[in-house]
Amino acid sequence: MNLVVIGEAVRRLDGAILAAEPAIHWPGIVAIRNRIAHGYSSVQRDLVWEIVKDELPRLRAAVRRMMARHLPQAPPETKA
Repeated sequence: MNLVVIGEAVRRLDGAILAAEPAIHWPGIVAIRNRIAHGYSSVQRDLVWEIVKDELPRLRAAVRRMMARHLPQAPPETKA
């Protein structure tokens, strides 16, 4: 469900903000949100696990950088 929330948030962000992090495949994030939200039986659990394990750390780092650029009091990077 958290991937659905992330995808919805990405869908609502301005393209200029997303363009600042071109290494992140933003359309893919929205696409996985749509698949999970609307295609319950076709969701591949192995793919979801790979996204969580391999892609979320990169996304988190990108979001932290975006927050530092666009929010005056962005929280510092933490290891989690």
